[in-house]
Parts: sequence; C-alpha cells; structure tokens
Amino acid sequence: MLLVGSWAGVYRVVDQHAPKLAALPGQVITHLSATASGMAAAAVPTMGPVHKMYASEASAAQQASGLHLLRPSDAPEGPAYSAHHVWSGDARSCHIWDVAAASGGAPTVGLAVGTEPADVFCSLDGGSSWSGGTNSFAAAASRPTWSFPAPPHEPHVLSIEALPAADGQQPQLVVGVEVGGVLVSSDAAAAGTSGSGGGTWEERNEALYVDIHSCRIDPHDPSHWLAVTGRGLYATHDAGKSWRRQCPEVWQGRYTVGLAFGQRKGEVLIAAGDKPPAIGVHLYRSTDGGDSWAEITDTVFSTPECAEAKGSRTPVPFFHGSQALVGTDGGHLLASDDPDRQQWRLMCRLPHPVTCMVALGQSCSSVMH
Repeated sequence: MLLVGSWAGVYRVVDQHAPKLAALPGQVITHLSATASGMAAAAVPTMGPVHKMYASEASAAQQASGLHLLRPSDAPEGPAYSAHHVWSGDARSCHIWDVAAASGGAPTVGLAVGTEPADVFCSLDGGSSWSGGTNSFAAAASRPTWSFPAPPHEPHVLSIEALPAADGQQPQLVVGVEVGGVLVSSDAAAAGTSGSGGGTWEERNEALYVDIHSCRIDPHDPSHWLAVTGRGLYATHDAGKSWRRQCPEVWQGRYTVGLAFGQRKGEVLIAAGDKPPAIGVHLYRSTDGGDSWAEITDTVFSTPECAEAKGSRTPVPFFHGSQALVGTDGGHLLASDDPDRQQWRLMCRLPHPVTCMVALGQSCSSVMH
C-alpha cells in the first residue's frame, strides 16, 4: 500500500487502483511516515509565504497545523484512517516507529515531529505526552547561525530518519535542517522523556553544505547517507562524520530537492528544479549508490500521457516495491516497472498536487519546504 500526501489530504493507492482519500481532507501535507504494522503520521504546516505561493488564502486559513496520528479505520465505508490531532504547531516533517509494550501494557508508537523554528518534539506513548522540545538543539554550536532566506527567516526541520535500533531500544534520529545541517540524537527515548525536550544532539556537518532539503539513510547500509542541498548532492560513508560533494558538474544550475533510495541496492532517484522553491522539473537516476548519475527527465515524460503530466514544479521521486514512481504537481503518479527505467506509464491521478509519498516501513520522500 502507498500513501500519498497532497495539497488537500492523504490518499491511499492499493493495487494501482484509483487513489482514494484516506485522511485529512483539505489539509496540506508536507511529510508522511508509516510503520510496517500500518500506523501512520502526517505533518501539516502553519502556512508561510512559501506554502501560500501554491495555496489559496481560504485553504491556508483552514489548516489544522501540527502532527496527526493516523490509525487504520474499522469502518467498512469512508476514509481508510481515522486522524487524531496529537500535537499542535508548525509541523514540517515526522517519523513514527513501533514501541514495544512495557510491564504488560499494550504496544504503542513513538512519534517525532520536526518543526519551524527548527526543533524536534518526541513522544513515546502515541502522542499522549511530549518532550518540551524548546531546547533540543540549543547546545548545537552553529545554532545562532541557522536561518532561512524567505521571511520570517526561521530554519526548519525538513527530514527525520531513524537509524536501525537493537530490539527493545529506541532509535537514534537523524534530522536535516534547512538551513542548519544534519544532527543525530543520542536516542529517541532521551528526546522523548526529557522535560526540556533535550536528549543529546550531535552536529555532523564536516564538509557539508548545511542547506539541507532531505537527508536519507541507505536501507542497505546504515552508514551510507545522502543529502540533497541547495548546492547539489552530498554523501557520507561513515554515518555523517565526514561528507563529500558528489558529481558537482551534474547539479550545475540545479536545485536538488527530492531524494529516494530504491529497494534494489544502489538505485537512487533525485528530483531537482531550476530555482527555489522547487520550480522546474528534472529527474536523475543512479545505480551505484550516488557515485554517478544520468538525467532521465526526457525518458520519464516521453510518452504523450506522461508528457501531459510533466507540470512546472519539481516532482516527488519514490520507490514502491520494484516500481519507481514520480508524483507531479498535477496529481499524476507515473510508474516504471522495468529494471532499466526506460518505460514509464500513467498509473493513476489524484485530484490535487502530490507533495510526498510513503509506503509501510519505508522512508518518506517529500519536496516540501
């Protein structure tokens, strides 16, 4: 099952049938996360100047800003999920994970929400209680320099990943901040139980351009991460201790925004624009983990039905099983089933622009600021 975030709610795509509204009608979704067991979370922002470039004033006024916990619904008709507004604020990214039962209690989920101004709030009880959050990054040496070009010039957390954790342990969180860099928590439990919202956060920005649009962990190698930035792609093979700019000639004049690892080792997709915020349509593919790249834009949009879907804003790349997917600002979902990604087709269409995608147990792909 695939969950797709849009400018007007969360949609569900099952067996490539027509997408159905799953939760949060009318809400702008910037980020999704889902557990392998079927629980999900959705981030809804407080509408700022960048978001209002794409949304009407009426829709901006109707946003239930914050984090929403999505529970599978038992109702035979209606949305597939019931949405519970578990945290209020300017939510930009999120992560959800299963938490084992303690002392005979029922299993629950852990939640993390990345915000503007840049911060991370965590819960280990399904959103019933939260860390204070306000001091999460206070100890970061570079914190006074964090900013954002557009008013109100506040940095924000655009991606949250989790490193694999041992059984019974809470995961370490890896966050990407626009503009601030990549930080790693001591563990989610510390971040979720401290009254100050603290835990320990370590900056991992050596040789990294800190305008981070997304930082993702390779599902085949937890020490290999990729980060798309305002200056192209950066890679680390030692869990962020050092970074190297990858293929700068490829990204010359491009604004890299979207990033997705495939389930085949080495396959990666990147979406880029011509200028911020995500204006323009360019797609790139790597088969060696990001060491080399080929632009596939013309291939993806080569057929008449796909060409019609191209649009003018940077699309969302994703992988679902063996498929490569691209979600467009016209609501189109394009798919490629062949291993070489030479053939693309229109899989289905949403009634609203696609902003992010996630599948159960996978990392989210998002192009939202």
